[in-house]
Formats: sequence, structure tokens, C-alpha cells
Amino acid sequence: SGNKEKRKEKKGKGKVEIPGPFIDYPIGSKDRKSKKENHPGTVN
Repeated sequence: SGNKEKRKEKKGKGKVEIPGPFIDYPIGSKDRKSKKENHPGTVN
């Protein structure tokens, strides 16, 4: 439930906004998507 709060914090900071339960990840770092899913809210 805390993921939505994290998404708001990341808005406008080079993050891709994905509709649905997916976690946002840095542009050009799609390979980190799996890591983001395993550790929601983690900032690399």
C-alpha cells in the first residue's frame, strides 16, 4: 500500500509512469524492473 506514495515522490524525476500495479523505474534502466518488483520502493 506504500508503493503509491513512493510513485508520487518519484513523479517528475526522470521516472516512467506506468498505469496499474507496476513499479516505476528510471528511464533507460528497464533491466532493473525485476529488481524494483522484488524490492518495491527501493531507490537505486
